[in-house]
Amino acid sequence: MAKQLPAHLYTHLRLLKLSPFERATRGGWRFGTRRIGDGVVARLIASGRAEIVSDQLQLKRRQPA
Repeated sequence: MAKQLPAHLYTHLRLLKLSPFERATRGGWRFGTRRIGDGVVARLIASGRAEIVSDQLQLKRRQPA
């Protein structure tokens, strides 16, 4: 069973369902005009729910059982 995440990370997961985050030119990440910190991205990747593909952070696709 997946480990519970802090509540603010679920907000970011919902944003990822809408569109991937793009790497910002000056560091960090962006969702539209909203800045996303590197720490948030690192926690989403460490939880196994997101992955970096090219210069975008996307939800990780679930593997069939």
